[in-house]
Amino acid sequence: MTTTGSSPSRYGIVEKRRIAYAFFAAILLEGVIVSAIGPTLDALGLQTGSTTEQISILFTANALGYLLGSLLAGRVLGRLRGTGAIALSLAIAAVFSALVPFLGSLWLLVVVFAAIGIPLGMVDVGSNTLLVWLFRRDVAPYMNALHLSFGIGAFLAPLLIDRYDAITGDAADTYWLFAALMVPVALWMARTPDPDQP
Repeated sequence: MTTTGSSPSRYGIVEKRRIAYAFFAAILLEGVIVSAIGPTLDALGLQTGSTTEQISILFTANALGYLLGSLLAGRVLGRLRGTGAIALSLAIAAVFSALVPFLGSLWLLVVVFAAIGIPLGMVDVGSNTLLVWLFRRDVAPYMNALHLSFGIGAFLAPLLIDRYDAITGDAADTYWLFAALMVPVALWMARTPDPDQP
């Protein structure tokens, strides 16, 4: 056991890394979902009969939801088990992501993208906070890896959307794939122990 930070941790480095991998997976999926709006914008516009100017409101809706989720995350982490809150956030994001291909109304899509943003903000703040609690003074390389995971997700999103569009003929259907990917990560996170609070 290492004694970094103000109190000793009950986890050794191997256990800490196993916990950190769950955070990396969650943030990778966050990067995928956040970066998916742009490449799917035309398909979502066709789906709702909206112009590019109209459908681009999805960026704003998602960002406002993300902001609200980030603000709520501090309160949630103070009251609930952190990894459980992240698992629940991923499950909620999966449900709303799975709804996207079904929605033919622009305003319903705006509500759903705002609703997707809320749990994503919680995943972001929660993963960053719990990673700091886990590694404390030794967090720097792991924090770098966490943000690298987001970048990898953002890089993969357009590639996945392009391939899925080629197979199904509708880029919006990729949200079903994203929802399916979030479910096992949510289950993994639900089984991940919480780091000790400093």
